[in-house]
Amino acid sequence: MQEVPIDMNLQLRWRDHRTVTDNMARWFKKNCGCEPYHGIKDFDNTSHRGIFSKDIPEGKVAWMKVDRRNGAMNIFVNNVVYTDVNGRNPLDYNMNPITPSN
Repeated sequence: MQEVPIDMNLQLRWRDHRTVTDNMARWFKKNCGCEPYHGIKDFDNTSHRGIFSKDIPEGKVAWMKVDRRNGAMNIFVNNVVYTDVNGRNPLDYNMNPITPSN
């Protein structure tokens, strides 16, 4: 799997599929603890503040894991992931490190 380049602003480029390859997306999702049924989407500060009544932690960007199974309930606190802008150092909502999925 291809890592995201250390100097790439992943969230800025996330929707550009010419820049963020499928291999980069797989690497990123694995590092964020995504299961095969998870999608992941960028999550801006306005949305974060609207749901959690607080800003994204300083120096981090937010992502939301989306359970794509039929009838699945997405619990936002359980599905938010914070990373550095390059997609590294994933943390959960409580700022605990996330263990990569297999």
